Amino acid sequence: MGLDLLPESITNDKKFPRGMTHGESEPCPFASAHNPIGVFGTCCSFRGATPSLYLHALAHHELAFFLYVDKTPE
Repeated sequence: MGLDLLPESITNDKKFPRGMTHGESEPCPFASAHNPIGVFGTCCSFRGATPSLYLHALAHHELAFFLYVDKTPE
């Protein structure tokens, strides 16, 4: 089972496609970072194992485990 982090717009009036932080016709702001793309295939989604490993390396274990919990805007 994989972990994908899918951004969702909740702070502004614009509604972007699921897993994206921009409109489909706009360039991705994360393209230059060359992040590994998740199974959902959106350019703004992020494979969760990578940030999880970074958080563990920085001794932020609780935050790393929190990545694996379903989250809602509430």
